[in-house]
Amino acid sequence: MVRARGSRGWSPSPERGSVPESPDGNGWHGNGASSEVSDEHPRSGGSSLRNKNRRPDINLLSLRWADEQPQDDDRRTCAATDATSDAGGHDLEGFDNDYQLHELTEMPSSDEEHGRAGSHHSHSERLFTCGATSGASDGGKTADLDLSDFREVLQEAETAGLNGLNGHMCDSAADGAGLDRLPGLRGGSSYDDDEMTTHGLAGEAASVGDLRDIEDEKEEVLRKEHEDTSPVSQLRLAVRDTWDYLRCMLHFLRGGAYDSPPCLGKSFGKTPAARVHAYAKAVPYLLWGEAHYRGGTVGRDMARNLRNVALPGTGLPLSLLCASRTLYGASVLVLPPLYSLAAAVLRRDPRGGLGPLIRRYREQLLRPPDWFSAWRANCSLSTLHAHVTKDEGYLIEDKFVFLQEARRLGLPTTPMLRDVAVVVKHRNEEGGLGFQSFSNASGGGDWIIQPRLHNSRRISGMLPPDAPLSTLRLVSCCEGGGMGGEILSCVWRAGRSGAETDHSSVLFDVDPVTGEVRGGASNGRWYKLGPLGAAGSLAPKEGEETNGITRHPDTGSVISGWRIPDFASIRDMVSEAHGKMAAGVPLIGWDVGLTTGGILLLEANLSCNFFRASYDRDRYHNLLDEHFAALSKRLNEG
Repeated sequence: MVRARGSRGWSPSPERGSVPESPDGNGWHGNGASSEVSDEHPRSGGSSLRNKNRRPDINLLSLRWADEQPQDDDRRTCAATDATSDAGGHDLEGFDNDYQLHELTEMPSSDEEHGRAGSHHSHSERLFTCGATSGASDGGKTADLDLSDFREVLQEAETAGLNGLNGHMCDSAADGAGLDRLPGLRGGSSYDDDEMTTHGLAGEAASVGDLRDIEDEKEEVLRKEHEDTSPVSQLRLAVRDTWDYLRCMLHFLRGGAYDSPPCLGKSFGKTPAARVHAYAKAVPYLLWGEAHYRGGTVGRDMARNLRNVALPGTGLPLSLLCASRTLYGASVLVLPPLYSLAAAVLRRDPRGGLGPLIRRYREQLLRPPDWFSAWRANCSLSTLHAHVTKDEGYLIEDKFVFLQEARRLGLPTTPMLRDVAVVVKHRNEEGGLGFQSFSNASGGGDWIIQPRLHNSRRISGMLPPDAPLSTLRLVSCCEGGGMGGEILSCVWRAGRSGAETDHSSVLFDVDPVTGEVRGGASNGRWYKLGPLGAAGSLAPKEGEETNGITRHPDTGSVISGWRIPDFASIRDMVSEAHGKMAAGVPLIGWDVGLTTGGILLLEANLSCNFFRASYDRDRYHNLLDEHFAALSKRLNEG
C-alpha cells in the first residue's frame, strides 16, 4: 500500500453516487461506456465498484479537476478514471486531501465477464487513485504531484498489474522533477485536453521504466553541472545552493516535515546527504528544552559536549553558540555558508582556479565530508530517537549501567574495585590540602573506581613508553529484531607521548572486515582553543587531513599495513553487545581495549563519533534518512 499522508477518508460529492459528466457528454472515456459508482464509500478509503457492462481492462489512470461540480465547501472534486479507450469505465469520486494515494477494493470478475473482455489480467486487480487538495482556483488544471508521490504511484501500479499513468499525471511528475516533459512522451511541457489530442498523448502511458529515465536524466544533468568547473557555472550553482540551504533550514527550524523541504528537487536532489545534515542541525533547536537521555536538557547537554571543540581558525569553543535556543538557531542558519566558504578557501588547490574552489564550497555546505558534521548528525539521531521512542537501550550511556549489563551478559569488560569509597592524599601536602575522596558508583556514588589498564605488548611496542591506553573505536548499526549489530567502521587511536587519554592520538583507519590498519589522520586542530590555538589550527601537518600518516610520529614505527590481532573475535563481541544490550538504538560507538589482560569492551557511546574512520557514506546517509523520516513524522504527530 502506498503511504498516505494525513488521510481523512472520502470527500462526498454533492450528489452521492453520481459522477461528473465530461465535456463531450460521453463520460470521461469518450467512448460512451457507462459506469456506476456505489453509494457506499467507507471512510477508511475503500470503495465498492459495480460495472454495468463488463470488467474493464485497467491499464491507465488519469487525473482531472471536475470543475463542473458545484463547490459547496471550497473543495474541488478530483476524478480518477480508467482511461482505457475500449473498456467500460469507472469514474471514481474524488478526495479533499493532500495528494493522497488510496487503495480501492479489489474488483472481482466472473470468468464469463473476463472472457468477454478479452483481458489477460488476473481476476482481481487493484486500482490506485490520487486525491488532490482544495485551493486551486484555476479550472482545467491537473494536480501537482511531486516526484516521490509519482514514483510510489508507478511502483504500486506496476505491482497491481497496471501498465502506467497517462498524460496529465506524467506532466505533473515531470514538473516536479524539473523537466520539460517525461522521457518517452511527445510534445511540450504542459497539456490541456485539446493539447493532449493535438500532441497524440491521449492514452499514452508513462511506465516505471519512464520514471527511471526521468531519474537518470536528472542525475545526468546534476552530474554535468557538478563536473562543470567553469567559474560562471559554479557561481550560479553556489548561489542556488545557498538559497536552497537557507530555505530548507528555515523549513526545518519551523518544524516542517522532514520529507518535504522546499528545495528537495534541486540542490538536495537524489542523495539524502544534504537533507540529513540540514535536519540534523535543526534537531537540537526543535528539542532544546526537552530532557536528554544523559541528563539535563538537550541544549545543556550540547553546551557541555562542545566546550572543548572549536571550528579551526576561530579558537572559540562552540559551546558559546549554545547559550540560548535563539542564538543556536541563528548560528545554524547563518554560519554554515560562511564557514563553508572559509573551509573551501583554506583547502583550495592553488592550481585549480576559482571553479573548483566554489564547487568545494557547495560540497561543504550541502554534503560536508568532515568528521565533525557526521558526529553532530549521529548526536542528533540519538537525541531524537531517544526522545521519540524512549528506548531503554539508552540507559547504557551510563558507564556503571554498561559495566553491570556487560557482566550480566558475560562480555569481557573493565574490572572495577568494589570498595564503597577511596581516599587519595598528596604525599607532601598538609593542613587538609592535597586530599581527595571518591565515592564508588557501586555504593551509590558518582565514580567508577578501577585499576589502570595497560596496552598489550604488541601495541606497546609501536607506541612511546608513556602513551595512554590506545583503543579501537568500532561503530555498529542495528535494526533490532534479535539481530546483532553490523560493523560500519573502525579506527585505532594510537596515543601520543605524555597524553592522559587517547583523545590525543593519531587516528588510523582500520578495515572493518579484515582488521588491516590503513593510513592515519588527526582531528587535533578542532580542539585548539584560544588565539594561539586558532593560529595553529590553520596549518595542519602533512597527511593529517588525507589519512596519509603511515608511521607513529613519536616513535617512527610503521603502523599502516599491520593487522589487528583476533579482529574477528572483536567484531563478534561488538555485534553481540549491540544486539543484546541496546538492539533498539540505531548507532553505537564501542571502545575496545587490547590490554595485557586481553580484549576488553570498555564502554558504549550512543552519541558516537566515527573520528577519521572510512565508511560507506551513501549507506550511512540512507540509514539516517530512513530514521529521520520516521522519527520526524512521529515527532510532528506528537
